[in-house]
Amino acid sequence: MKKPNIFLDFDGLKFHTASQLAIYMNGRFGINSKTSDYVNNQPLHIVLRKYISNNAPSFEEVYIDHIENYQTSIKWHEDMLPMEDMCETMYKLAKKYLLWTVTSREKTSVKTIRYLLDKHIPGCITGIHCVYEHRGSGVFNEVSKRDFIQSVSGEKIAFFDDSPSEILKTQDIIPSYLFDPDGLHDDIGQITNRVKNWKEIGDRFL
Repeated sequence: MKKPNIFLDFDGLKFHTASQLAIYMNGRFGINSKTSDYVNNQPLHIVLRKYISNNAPSFEEVYIDHIENYQTSIKWHEDMLPMEDMCETMYKLAKKYLLWTVTSREKTSVKTIRYLLDKHIPGCITGIHCVYEHRGSGVFNEVSKRDFIQSVSGEKIAFFDDSPSEILKTQDIIPSYLFDPDGLHDDIGQITNRVKNWKEIGDRFL
């Protein structure tokens, strides 16, 4: 009998990625951003405008640079650490569910995503969906997390993400849980379900 499905974000849910991103952005653009600038899912060009008042790069320029020089780089990912209790919980979840990684990263970053997943939780992930595919010249094809989740057959148990906007887009089609360890989004009353850590995920679904 086919296992039911669970869908999980990547950055900020499975792995601590914000600190490495801050280091990359600081070196690339000559700014002094902090890890906290990235844990709230701020678009990168908005973060830059906070530190560069004039002639800040556009969204397209920043995102394409981010894809080509950061998202696809094993070097920038090799020292990233998993979230506390993520590995142990994922191994147990994989025995009961089909686990899908769904991420707003661009499609060519699959190699770095697989690198971290295979390094820390080999054999646990059924598949990876990247929302964006760069077709060249700043043109992107998009298949949203919502659309991908709807396309997967079988019973759908839950979706986890650290982005409030993603949770608000999906909670009408699947039980959607905001991963918010520091309570950054406690003021968003429209969000129905929340979790603070991976132990809580395990307690609910194992």
